[in-house]
Amino acid sequence: NRTPQTYFYGFWDLEKQEVCLGATPELLFVHSQNQVKTSAIAGTLSPHGLTGKGNLDANDKIKTEHQFVVDGIEKSLKGFGTLEIKETNVLDLKVLSHLKTDILIHTHQNKFHFELFLRALHPTAALGTLPKDAGHDWLCSIENLGPPRSHYACPFGISIGEDFSLCVGMIRCLQWLGSKMTITAGGGVIAQSHFDEEWKEICLKFGAIKRSLGLSSSFHIDT
Repeated sequence: NRTPQTYFYGFWDLEKQEVCLGATPELLFVHSQNQVKTSAIAGTLSPHGLTGKGNLDANDKIKTEHQFVVDGIEKSLKGFGTLEIKETNVLDLKVLSHLKTDILIHTHQNKFHFELFLRALHPTAALGTLPKDAGHDWLCSIENLGPPRSHYACPFGISIGEDFSLCVGMIRCLQWLGSKMTITAGGGVIAQSHFDEEWKEICLKFGAIKRSLGLSSSFHIDT
């Protein structure tokens, strides 16, 4: 991986002719011994549309959207240990940029429980709703009206022994089942959102997927 800001992942079942491949910036968590790191990644602009650290050149909508994700993670994980919220900076990718805030969790438990931690964290506000519990049923009912997301935005992780595990969110991915190939993109909607701006963001993400996975063919966009 020549762009360490993203994580490559994939799985396949050749008998079912099912393949899922992606390059995601969405780190759900990485656990090493008694420390866990997660990242709030939200707010999207075109390349170099965000600059600097601390005093970020981003509009109020982008900043508010990002802060919702930070607040949601903090609320979900406060029972796991002492949280250390780092400075917000810019994750500058080839096709687009995001706001990013790393969060360290110094755990109180002697043993890390992968599934317990994941269930508390996922989905973050970047992949789900805020408040998480109150919005869950509503989000499910909305998604039933559109095409199925399949594995999109699911967690994908590995665990090596008791001292290391890594889990990412399955975005920026290609899904291939039989003769049908699908790429999926989404965005965060808050009170300050405008349709045209959200659509531009989604198109940027489509471009990022096609570039990172070497896709040159045209795709029919099903909204």
